[in-house]
Amino acid sequence: MVFAGPALVAGRALLRGARGVARGLVRRPGGGGGAAAASALALAAPRRALAAAAAAGAAGGLGGGSGGVWAAVKLSALVSGGLNLAGFAVTAATGTHKITDLTGSAAFVASAWATYLLAGRPATPVALLSTVAVTLWGVRLGGFLFYRILTSGEDTRLKMFFKGRDDEPWFTGPSRFPLKLAGFWTLQSLWSIFCLLPITALHASSPAGPVSPLQLACLGSALAAWAYESVADLQKHRYRAQRKEEGTSRWCDVGLWKLSRHPNYAGEMLVWWSFWGLTTVTNPANAWTVVSPLFITWLLTSVSGVPFIAAANEKKYGKDPEYRKYLAETPLFVPALFAKGDKSA
Repeated sequence: MVFAGPALVAGRALLRGARGVARGLVRRPGGGGGAAAASALALAAPRRALAAAAAAGAAGGLGGGSGGVWAAVKLSALVSGGLNLAGFAVTAATGTHKITDLTGSAAFVASAWATYLLAGRPATPVALLSTVAVTLWGVRLGGFLFYRILTSGEDTRLKMFFKGRDDEPWFTGPSRFPLKLAGFWTLQSLWSIFCLLPITALHASSPAGPVSPLQLACLGSALAAWAYESVADLQKHRYRAQRKEEGTSRWCDVGLWKLSRHPNYAGEMLVWWSFWGLTTVTNPANAWTVVSPLFITWLLTSVSGVPFIAAANEKKYGKDPEYRKYLAETPLFVPALFAKGDKSA
């Protein structure tokens, strides 16, 4: 395979960066020297990976067919892995998680542009439009989450990955720092690689030609879902800020949140189902990438999305009759015009 040689070079570069991180972390005597060195090494890893990826493109590109798609997936993994490795090193060195979501979103955007630019073939209009769509999604989400963490100060969900006190020992302390933190960043890297599969496959296998009506419909669906999610996030953020100023607390039930309990998650899922539709109508052989929207749907409905919010709200408002009424009358995702509410979350 044309990409195999350069990919191996890039993989070795990332591995050297990872080993450097490990050496820097283990040797850290209590100051920041070892962690700073680890950070520098990790930050160099993405550049080396991208250099090797560029060599792959110059040598003949990703090509088409299953081999081309697999090469594109490897490139996506290299870019995402490199950026998340750098993010891990910075958070381990500084003890802050403020860049976590920003780095995670940047990995999506960088991976999408890497597979688009290094396809080794004339870029197709649908490939460009899909890359722009991912960029809009990533910039909006990363920017919003970064702004939110700057204004709120911390994300309590991530505190478990950091040392509870300065004298906590590395590796063996309650937080298992930095082992659990490394595991979290690994999962974040896999998240971007997995979710981007429809776009990655599209870049490696889209035939030349103008954008078809079906492709436009899928892109339009993704754009509408992106806007829906964006509005929902903004409404909730403003509502919480207002409540904080007033010194009161209440679940969000304004705007889109009056129509369903999780409009932001509904929009997010529809974005990735639309991307899957786009790659499938472009090349039916890419239908296997349905694992991407299935994964994000499972993640948001059964793991880190709805269950987390539901548990937190139940703890705060579970005994409030108005909240019980909101659960009973407000659908989970689809507005009440089309569905009835339930008490599952």
